[in-house]
Amino acid sequence: MAYQFMKWPPASRFDLLPTALQPYIDLADEATTWLNFYSPAEVDERYEQHIHKLNDLLDSTMEAISCLEPDSDGAFEATLALFTVSVHQYRWKHVPVLQEIRDIKSMAVPPCFKNPLLHLTGKVGLPFAGSVYALVICNYDAASDGSRFMFNGILPGVMQTEKGWTKMLWTFERKSAPFLEQLVELCRALDDDSLPEKEKVIAKHLAMTKRLAASVFRTLHEFDSKKIISSKYFALYIEGPHGWGIDGIGGASGAQMLPVTSLDAILSIKGESMMYRETIRSRSAMTTKMRDYLSFLDTHAPKLREHYAHLPEFVELVRMVYNFRLGHRKIGIRYLASSEGTAGGKIQLTETRDGHEMVDKFEREMGARIKENHDYVDQLIELYGPPPEDMNRLGRNASMPVLSSLEPPEVGHRRFRHTSDVALNLIGGVMSLIPSVSSISEMGRSLSSLIRSRSSTVISPDDISAHESISESDSEQEEVVPKQNDLVENARRAFSSLVVGGNLDSAAAQKLMQSYEALLQAATNHTSATISKNMQKIDKTERVPDIPTIVLGYT
Repeated sequence: MAYQFMKWPPASRFDLLPTALQPYIDLADEATTWLNFYSPAEVDERYEQHIHKLNDLLDSTMEAISCLEPDSDGAFEATLALFTVSVHQYRWKHVPVLQEIRDIKSMAVPPCFKNPLLHLTGKVGLPFAGSVYALVICNYDAASDGSRFMFNGILPGVMQTEKGWTKMLWTFERKSAPFLEQLVELCRALDDDSLPEKEKVIAKHLAMTKRLAASVFRTLHEFDSKKIISSKYFALYIEGPHGWGIDGIGGASGAQMLPVTSLDAILSIKGESMMYRETIRSRSAMTTKMRDYLSFLDTHAPKLREHYAHLPEFVELVRMVYNFRLGHRKIGIRYLASSEGTAGGKIQLTETRDGHEMVDKFEREMGARIKENHDYVDQLIELYGPPPEDMNRLGRNASMPVLSSLEPPEVGHRRFRHTSDVALNLIGGVMSLIPSVSSISEMGRSLSSLIRSRSSTVISPDDISAHESISESDSEQEEVVPKQNDLVENARRAFSSLVVGGNLDSAAAQKLMQSYEALLQAATNHTSATISKNMQKIDKTERVPDIPTIVLGYT
C-alpha cells in the first residue's frame, strides 16, 4: 500500500498573515488583556464593540483567506491559529476559565468568527472545536519569537511558563516526525514479501521504532523533572476544549497526541475502557491526513500482531507504552491535585467531593487503560516467553530515563484525603520503573496491602463510626511496626540484587530506597494526625473565600 507521509509537525508563519486580518490580530491582542483583568460581563461588552465591525468586513476576510492552502508556506496554519485563538477567547470570557463558563455546553459564535474558522477547519478536516492540533499551530515554535499568540501575555512569569509549556509541546511533536516516519517504513517492510530474512528486518524496524519513541516520550518527563512548567498556567491550555464536545479527562492518556495513538494502533493495544474508546473517538479531532495515517497503521496492525508479536522487540515496545502511561498518570494526578489545577482548586476552595471525584475519575479511568496495556504485556509473555534479560534492562532504562534522576517524592499532597493515598499512588510509580523481578513485585504488593489496611482506619468528618475507627486504629498499631521493619529489610535486599545483577545502578537504587522508606513511613504514621484533623468541626462559612470575579495575577 503506497503512502506519502504527511508534513509534520505543521509550521505556522505569522509574518505571512494576510493584511486584511489586521483587525482580528488587534482584537486577539486586546482580548488577552480583557480576559485577565475584566469580568465576563465586561468582556462581553467590549466584544460587542468589535463584532459589528468585523461582521461588516466578513466578505473581504473570506476573500483574503480563500487562497490559503495547508502544508504550503505556513500562512494557512498561522491563519487557522489566529481564528482558533479568537474563538477560544470569545468562548472563555475569563482566564482562568470560571466554572460557570465551563458548564456551558454549547454557544452561538458570531459570523465574523464562525465562517472563517469553518472554512479553514474544513480544508484540513478538523471539527469546529478545540484540538491539540490547533494548540500546536497556535504556538508552533516557542523557542523563538515565532510564537505569535499567547493566551496570557500580561505577566512575565505567565509568559515564561506558557513558553515552557509550548516549547515542550512543540518539542514533543517535532521529535515525533522521524518516529512517525519510521512506522511507515515498518509497514512498508511488512508489505514487502521479497525481503531476505524478513523477520530480522522487522525486528530491526521495531527496535528503531522503540528508540525513536523513547526520545519522544522522554520529553514529557524531562520537562516535568526540571520543573519548567508551572501547573498554575498549565490549566489555560487543558481547559481550551471545554464545551466543545471533547472530554478533557478523556484526552489525558494522549488520545489526541499522534505518537501515543499511533503506537496503540500499530501494536493493537486495544480494550474496552473509557480511555480506549476516547482514543478512537478523538480521531475526529484530528486532521484528515492524521486520520488517514492512523488508518494506514490500522491496516498493517493485524499482520504485525499475527506474524511478529513473538519478537522480543514487539513485547518491549508494548511495555514501553505501558511505562509511559504510568508516568503520564502520575503527572496528571499531580497537576489536577495542585491548588491551581482544575480539581485541586475546587478541593481547596470548597472542600466538596467534586474535586476529589474529578481526580478519582482520572485516576480510575487511566488505571483501567493502564491495566489493559499491562494485561496485553502479560498475554504476550505467556504466549511467547519474556524478552531476554539484557533487553529488559536496556529497554526499561531507555524508555524511562527518570530512573537515574528520581527524587524522593513529596508525600504531603493536598489532593489526597489521606496521606496513605499519596503513598499508594506514588509507590505504584516507583515500582513500575523497576524491571520485572519477583522480589520487587512481592515488595510492591506487600506495601500496597499495608497501606490499604491503614487507609481503612481513616475517618471522614461526618463518619458516625468515628470513635470505633479510632479504637480499631489504636489496636492495630502494634501489629504494623514489625511488618514495616520486615518490608524495609526485604526492600534493601531486593534493590541490592538489582544492583548486583546489573539491572539498576547504585545511585538510582539508593534514591528508590529512600523513596520507598518515606512512603512506608507516611503510610504507617498518618493515622493519628488525620483523625485529629478530621474530628475538628469545620465552619465552611468562615474560611471559604468567594471566587473573585476579576483575577489580577497569581502568587
